[in-house]
Amino acid sequence: MSQALPNLDLEGLSEAELFQNYLQSKYHLEDELLETKSTNCGNNITYLLELLEKKGIDWQSILLMQDASMMRRISATLKKFAPEKMIIDYATYKAPVTATRDKLEFEAEPPYMWSMRHYISLLLGEIPRLRDDENGYGPLGKNFIVHVEIPTEVMSVFDYLQEKYPELV
Repeated sequence: MSQALPNLDLEGLSEAELFQNYLQSKYHLEDELLETKSTNCGNNITYLLELLEKKGIDWQSILLMQDASMMRRISATLKKFAPEKMIIDYATYKAPVTATRDKLEFEAEPPYMWSMRHYISLLLGEIPRLRDDENGYGPLGKNFIVHVEIPTEVMSVFDYLQEKYPELV
């Protein structure tokens, strides 16, 4: 992020504050509500809901924007705490990946993107979290999120990648 905002001191800021500084610097936009305490996906949601309640905001729908690698989990977390609300998911970028000669590569790497190795680690790490079993975050496991149905195709690809990159899961 420091490359995107070279003239700002970003040391010690929360993700929300970093994002706010980016919006101010790049687009001259100002946040009206800023949740700065959360350190994980679950707290992103619980602290957001506390902030909305504290400000007296009775919301019925929300545009939930998140990193593409975590979109499904953050949405499943919000559905756990606010199942009656309309949630519109919006992944903030696309990072199409292609396989060439036993190697994964970005088709067109988004600016300031992680390395492919780290991106694979993020994506592979989501599947065990999304699983609804004794080790997952669903109701049959840690109960942090609602049940998420993982398509068979996704599990097949996960199994292949887990075998190819076991150290990244």
